[in-house]
Amino acid sequence: MNELAHVADTLKSAVLKAANRANMHPRDVGRFPALEFQSLGRDDEGLYRASADLSDEHGSGYVHILLGRSSGTEPITAEQLRATGASCAEVVEPDGTSRTSSTWTSPDSEVGVITYRVVVVLPDQVFVDIQSANQDSRSSGQTRPEPPFDLDELTEITSHLRQ
Repeated sequence: MNELAHVADTLKSAVLKAANRANMHPRDVGRFPALEFQSLGRDDEGLYRASADLSDEHGSGYVHILLGRSSGTEPITAEQLRATGASCAEVVEPDGTSRTSSTWTSPDSEVGVITYRVVVVLPDQVFVDIQSANQDSRSSGQTRPEPPFDLDELTEITSHLRQ
């Protein structure tokens, strides 16, 4: 992963710490080891993903992380998220970091899926798109009442990117 390796390690560590605090246990997603970053193409394209199902006494949910450079792949925008029916809030911090937080709820009330998402673009164009859903990777509907991480927790996880 070269230059993004440190960011990937930082994210993985922050997610595992947050999961530990909440007494959640990561589980692999199909053939992908839990929270291990995988390249989505050639290494020089600089786009990686990691995911895990997280389970506790409330059920199993899903966390997904996309990491890259916006010079190669553009992160999803608030406008695109709103087009899916998500509610969004956008903030640009004094250092130029942009942060978009969104909540998407399945229009089908029987499915009951809620997805929280935080997209951060750092001044050096590294971006992170992290999502948490109350649906695990093995199902097509709600598998717990709320996603494993709420927007505040996702924001906290991404706040470690500058360290």
